[in-house]
Amino acid sequence: MRLTDAAAQRITELTQRADSEIVGLRVGVKNGGCAGQSYTVEYAHEIRPTDEVVEDKGVKILVDPKAVLFLLGTEMDWKVGKLSSQFVFNNPNQTSACGCGESVQLPPAADPALAGCTVYNPALPPSQRDTPQREGPRLIEAVYRPGFERFVRVGHDTSAPNSGITGLWKISMVSDGVPPNPVPRGVTVDFGTVQWHDDGTEIMISGGRAPSTGDVCMGVWEQIGPFTYKLKHIALAWVGTDTPPSMGGPGPSPAQFVGPAIIRQVVTLSQSRDHYQGGFTIDQYNADETVLLVHVSGTITGTRITVD
Repeated sequence: MRLTDAAAQRITELTQRADSEIVGLRVGVKNGGCAGQSYTVEYAHEIRPTDEVVEDKGVKILVDPKAVLFLLGTEMDWKVGKLSSQFVFNNPNQTSACGCGESVQLPPAADPALAGCTVYNPALPPSQRDTPQREGPRLIEAVYRPGFERFVRVGHDTSAPNSGITGLWKISMVSDGVPPNPVPRGVTVDFGTVQWHDDGTEIMISGGRAPSTGDVCMGVWEQIGPFTYKLKHIALAWVGTDTPPSMGGPGPSPAQFVGPAIIRQVVTLSQSRDHYQGGFTIDQYNADETVLLVHVSGTITGTRITVD
């Protein structure tokens, strides 16, 4: 967040006129109103451990931790009109407002700012928001080998190249919209390329984030079934002056660290070993990992990249 000169001056006046000692103003977002949400501004008598502290133009704003993801990139202003005077929030994440102007609709800016490679970007083209489809029925190549109780699938010979999860993949992560997940169902959370290494590590390059906002992140994996794999991935979220509005920017200078995200996946290889599909969860925390800011869940699909 940042303040205009008028907002900073008004906050200074309010601080000086307060009946009791205050440390600044606390800003938040609450549910209610005809558009779904509204901003809150109140005196702050203390700095809570979970508050995000913004100091700009000599005044202090405390952002409620539950509102951080809705207010990234917001400019707070003070407007004086003929009938009323009030704080105004110029929020790039705001999608609509009611006629009275007191209620707004806000998708959380931290959906796109979830982490270095976890993005809910409403600006993505619809073609990247398609829900992945399951494979249809198909014949399976198999042979009979003495000593086995059933036919052995030829395509699942683990000595063959590309028999497991290791390799380079093109992936897409799509939201399921299940509460408390704030991302609508069917919307792309992130996409990019992923490399699974045979030493149990993994690295991802996000296609949904600019490199300047942190588009590379890493994880570890293990096999938990014949063709099923579990992944724990750690990503880092930053927001800066060159972060686009669709991803929670622009932010402060120097860039601000939002916090780490823990991404978990369980995926299963297809019969052909050139696709995988499964579920994912993303838990985004604040900078010191004391507050869970947002939880996102959905479906992930991968397509193997080969030299052919």
